[in-house]
Formats: sequence, structure tokens, C-alpha cells
Amino acid sequence: MPVIRDTAFPLTNYAEGTYTLPSSVVPSAARAVSFSIARCTSATPTIWPSASVKISVSLEVSIDNGATWRFLSGYTAEGGIVGKNGVEAPESSFYVDLPSGVNRRLRGSLTITGGTLRSQAFVDVVTE
Repeated sequence: MPVIRDTAFPLTNYAEGTYTLPSSVVPSAARAVSFSIARCTSATPTIWPSASVKISVSLEVSIDNGATWRFLSGYTAEGGIVGKNGVEAPESSFYVDLPSGVNRRLRGSLTITGGTLRSQAFVDVVTE
């Protein structure tokens, strides 16, 4: 399953506000997309360490080359170290199937509240 990875937001400090992922063409062979953002871990203590810093991610898809848009997927999350059974999560992410078609486009946004966010994020397109 080949994956095309794009850096949505490079590693830096992001002030509170909304950041846009510009509209981009979805390859005709694409069947799914994921969004991931780096989290705080013991190994990366400066990445999104504060639980008071919250994010909201939203992706939209167009099946008519950008004439109309609909919500595809998204989530909200808080900073700090999170995990399960003693295993720290190095990122927060979601994965969603794409509608079929050849005139598809993808766009999105990242909204930050509660302080400055230091992190990086990626969009992965999964092709067949």
C-alpha cells in the first residue's frame, strides 16, 4: 500500500489561531487519507507539552474539482503526554477513506487555542 506523505505544517512554533491547508489535487489512485500531528513524549518533551493547548483539525473533500466542499473528517485533542498501558503516543492522527472519483480535491484547517503549539503535522495519501 503506497503512501504519499506531505508536510502539512513544518516543525515550528504556532501561535493561537487558525491555519489553512490549501486545496490540493487528490491523485486518482488515492483511496484514503490520514492526518497526523506530533505529540509530547519523554523523548520529545518540547513538542506540544502543555495540556492547556488544544487543537481542532478539519479536512474537507470536493468531488467536483473544488466547486463544492463537504466535511470529510476531523478531531480535537489536548497537548501533553498521552498513551495507553504505559506506551506513549508519539502522534495524534486519524485515517479516513476517500470518496471515489477523478476530480477530487482536499483542503483543511488546524485551529489552536490555549497557547503556542510547537509541533509538526503530515497528510498521508494512501494509494492502491
